[in-house]
Amino acid sequence: MDANSLEYKQGVWKFLEEIEPGRVYTIARLAKKENREAFVAAVKEYMDSLPWQGHITFNHDYSKIYKMTPI
Repeated sequence: MDANSLEYKQGVWKFLEEIEPGRVYTIARLAKKENREAFVAAVKEYMDSLPWQGHITFNHDYSKIYKMTPI
């Protein structure tokens, strides 16, 4: 699957909707090295499309993501 395709982005978004709040996910384990930029871009686009960024956040160097529990 091409990392720039709509199908790839939809797969990333589906993953983000299903992740457990409070669990930390390492980008290197989720995306192949050559797809990491596209993965991070898809996550950012997802975050931009929702209020409170969908409760998703990155760590300081974009190597990990996690979902916060809505209050």
